[in-house]
Amino acid sequence: MGLTPDVRFDYQYDWSGRLAEVATFVGATEDYVNSYTYDRIGRITRIEQDDAGGSSVAEKRVDFD
Repeated sequence: MGLTPDVRFDYQYDWSGRLAEVATFVGATEDYVNSYTYDRIGRITRIEQDDAGGSSVAEKRVDFD
């Protein structure tokens, strides 16, 4: 009952239960998506953020060594 739209996060997990993707919705519009990549022993190696059609979001990528 506020003046701003609702924000919702939809989570997806890979076959081993690790976080694979988070989609963010503002109201009914998908705003951006974060994707997570892991190495063969389960360590996070990359996080990416992509625009999903809502407000303009600059694409970002972080690689871990």
